[in-house]
Amino acid sequence: MKRQIDNECKAFLRFFELADEIGHDIPGASFVRSQKFEQLLYGFSENWPFEEIIGGLAIAQHHGIPTRLLDFTHSGFVAAYFAASDTIANMEKGEPADQFSVWAVNLDFIKHAWGYWLQRRLKIVEVPLARNPFLGAQRGFFIYDSRVFSQFASEIDFTIEKIKPLDEVICTHAEGEGAWHNLDDIGISCIPPIMHRFDVPLGEVDKLLSLLYEAERISKAHLMPTLDNVSATLKFMDQVSEKAFSTDL
Repeated sequence: MKRQIDNECKAFLRFFELADEIGHDIPGASFVRSQKFEQLLYGFSENWPFEEIIGGLAIAQHHGIPTRLLDFTHSGFVAAYFAASDTIANMEKGEPADQFSVWAVNLDFIKHAWGYWLQRRLKIVEVPLARNPFLGAQRGFFIYDSRVFSQFASEIDFTIEKIKPLDEVICTHAEGEGAWHNLDDIGISCIPPIMHRFDVPLGEVDKLLSLLYEAERISKAHLMPTLDNVSATLKFMDQVSEKAFSTDL
């Protein structure tokens, strides 16, 4: 686990340093430059990622740097677009698939289970949209497990197989930790399942992307608005529409 933390930290620092070099303002910059941050790099810390750099880590994750933050969106349509388009990209790389999936999560549970912020195991991360217009267009946010390493703090053998996936933490492990008790105390009712997976047959991928574009105005150009993505979207949608409806005639 220490190696994983080291790798995450180094990846973030490389992103931060180059972004800073070319003039981008990354949240948490003053902390990254502080002596405290430098000292924390030399030892294992179950508190990674540090609260002071969560905003910067979220932006790094959004731009392709690997972190433990998981991407979510407030829009099911946006989630469906990314699931479908990622499936097409993976298939072009030779990765087989017979369906793609969209996960939904009950945010009332995430926001209130385990008590107040410092006690909360699962945390939501949102960054200022003025610093990241793409994330605003995507209505995006992030969720992460703040205690992913706490169960290993006294162990020598840290193995990746022991880490519980998010759906298990939410649907199963939460009950053993008493995460539900606080919900009862504040009068919030969360009826299982807290997470739900929607599976879509692969044969529907092109039709779904066409309908999202035509009916909801969701595409790469809308979610990552640049002129390059406008031309890329027009070309991509021509290909998708031809495949989606050619068999309907």
